[in-house]
Amino acid sequence: MLADWGVSIRRACKVLPFDTSNYHYKSRRTDPAAIKKRIKAICETHVRYELLPVFRTRG
Repeated sequence: MLADWGVSIRRACKVLPFDTSNYHYKSRRTDPAAIKKRIKAICETHVRYELLPVFRTRG
């Protein structure tokens, strides 16, 4: 931001209704591939289950 516009991040966030913590936020969420694989396995073994009840029972 400083290199492109000559404005600090703090000042730009102050002008806009935007908190600096949101600007610096980094997600810590992991890849849900293992969870999706487990849900798919449950759905395949328990044919009567639909997707929504699986989420409710595992939730």
